[in-house]
Amino acid sequence: MTRQKIFTLDEARDLLPELRIRLLALQEAWKAMAPYWEEAHRLAKRMDEGGGTMTDAGHYLRSSRNLKRQMQYFEKLGIEVKDITTGLVDFPSLMNGRIVFLCWRMDEASITHWHELETGFAGRQPIKD
Repeated sequence: MTRQKIFTLDEARDLLPELRIRLLALQEAWKAMAPYWEEAHRLAKRMDEGGGTMTDAGHYLRSSRNLKRQMQYFEKLGIEVKDITTGLVDFPSLMNGRIVFLCWRMDEASITHWHELETGFAGRQPIKD
């Protein structure tokens, strides 16, 4: 069983410069996959009928591997990517003896909000430093 990384606010904030760069790379990898989503979905639905072929399978596979590699960076750190397009990530953290998420979007200057595990972005609350 893998132990979940717990971030202090300072640890999470210290990662932000690198995360901005990594999130931009992740967004580029995501965009590279976009031309294939509809075709891949259509092929997946037809799997029982023998599937079919993809127009540019080589590029699709390279793009898919790159996207996976970009995601693994965040997974290894223990950071949850919630929305690639907005660069929304959550950092598990300890607050008042319980696990919560420090919540940050890449267009924000710093981490200033947190939320309960089950509430998500809609339940964000300001951090009281």
